[in-house]
Amino acid sequence: MRVDQLDDYDAIAISVNRLNGVYIWNDALPCFRSLKPTASAGYSILLFDLAQPGAREALRAAWDASPSRARRMPSEQDAE
Repeated sequence: MRVDQLDDYDAIAISVNRLNGVYIWNDALPCFRSLKPTASAGYSILLFDLAQPGAREALRAAWDASPSRARRMPSEQDAE
């Protein structure tokens, strides 16, 4: 996914462990912690509707805070 594709999505699924920073050295999701998930998939995946106030901004903040290597497509990583 590229930054110019962020507006193409209507929702995002986030692992509860990832959201709470478990096992993560670079916490890119603090903005989502203040948002209420719109649904869940099982017990460990939370779904956020990106139309809710603050959600799209949280997605952009998470994008900006994530390590640049994680933003690359697998085909780009293989080319290194």
